[in-house]
Amino acid sequence: MDNRKDGIGFVFGLLVGALVGASIAVILAPQSGDDTRGALRTRAEDLRHKAHDLVAEMKDDADEWVQKGRQVIDRTFARQAEDEARLLKRYSDEATGGAAGTV
Repeated sequence: MDNRKDGIGFVFGLLVGALVGASIAVILAPQSGDDTRGALRTRAEDLRHKAHDLVAEMKDDADEWVQKGRQVIDRTFARQAEDEARLLKRYSDEATGGAAGTV
């Protein structure tokens, strides 16, 4: 969990840093106020789209990991059920005098 939080914090910091850097660059550029506001608006829209794409990609990755986790859990439960069925059969055979020792 800590790695995930660190990763999200890094991405958030990266986006904020990019926004601050772009804003400073636009503000210090020699152009009119209308041009500066337009450039800031354009860059903010670009960053918004990039953030949206990043969130969608992270969601897809999370969905993939959840699916893989479910597969591992399903396989583990299936193996556990098979092991329990084998033990139950062995103990049942032993109790009834059947084929003892088969696993």
